[in-house]
Amino acid sequence: SIDLPKKMPELFSLEWEKIDYTDTIITDILSIITFAKNQQSINTLGQIMGLDARTISSIVNRISFVNLTEDGTVSFVSESFKNFASTKLRVYKNRAIDKLIDHYMANILSVESVLSLPNYLQEAEKFDELLAHLTPQNMTRVIDTGASVFPIKHHISLGIEASKRSSKNVEMMRFCSQKSVVNSIDKSKSQISEIEALISLQLEDQALDLAQSTLFKEDLLHSLAIIAKYRVLNDKEVGSELLDQMRILYSPIDPLLIGTKGID
Repeated sequence: SIDLPKKMPELFSLEWEKIDYTDTIITDILSIITFAKNQQSINTLGQIMGLDARTISSIVNRISFVNLTEDGTVSFVSESFKNFASTKLRVYKNRAIDKLIDHYMANILSVESVLSLPNYLQEAEKFDELLAHLTPQNMTRVIDTGASVFPIKHHISLGIEASKRSSKNVEMMRFCSQKSVVNSIDKSKSQISEIEALISLQLEDQALDLAQSTLFKEDLLHSLAIIAKYRVLNDKEVGSELLDQMRILYSPIDPLLIGTKGID
């Protein structure tokens, strides 16, 4: 029988060799979708590359291992092929990150820039630029993008790390103070325990009321997931209203930032 795990790299290589990777436009596009933190659209790739969307679409459609969805999102056919590509394209990683930084810098007021630029500045070890971006005004804008605590905590963590790496104690104090404030607001653990206690006492209505009063989206999602799990374990119907609310909450939340709250 064929040993698929051993054969996969060979199959990937066959597809890869069909590409003219001496063409910098192709390697740039592939590098960007490989090393970007999130999926890129045809329009965004066009803005980054300085090309119109039709040209990008034409190039992407010629690459067998890349998918173009109806909504214009570009992605690899599988995570395995993306990992393969990351190895092949590692020499272009810094170039791709720099292009993404330039794109977000050029659109500095956009929501995407506020949320994504710090990640790329950190990866490029541009700590002074990162600290310059993580202003109180931009931290407020992170909050305004949606009632979610995780992007805020993530950006504060980036600020603390950048302050350490650049030996800027004043900045370090600012981010530590912000961390303390956010932690005092985020009382999700105690609230989750209270919801679980109410459920154990079969006070589901009170548990649901408490869940709906949570401040941050991911905490509300976590609370509703606990209630849904309780209903399933007790052979109760979860209910379309609860499921619909969970789907709406889950859609905009980055699973990588949810952490253990996504387990339930």
